[in-house]
Amino acid sequence: MVKDCLDYARRYKACQFHANFIHQPPEVLHLTVASWPFDAWGLDVVGPLQKSSGGHLYILAATDYFSKWAEAVALKEQRNSSMYNVAANGLAEAFNKTLCNSLKKVVSKSK
Repeated sequence: MVKDCLDYARRYKACQFHANFIHQPPEVLHLTVASWPFDAWGLDVVGPLQKSSGGHLYILAATDYFSKWAEAVALKEQRNSSMYNVAANGLAEAFNKTLCNSLKKVVSKSK
């Protein structure tokens, strides 16, 4: 029965499309120390996405390292962004994963 369930999930298109895949090889964890709230932020730009009714194509995602407070802002165009920082990437990517999974659920309900 377990084998049948695994085979079904492997062939089911929605399971394959929305599955959590790890695309990066494991690395040593890097410690990021923030002494007080809003001292250090993890920033990332998500997109380009499908154009919204308001003309937004990107999402700027920001997470505070001290309190883990997260903010997301929709953007119509993307200007310049800072360089990729491997040590600061984990928290921003974790929030991006949560944000994208939440958006998938909202969009699939509103079709």
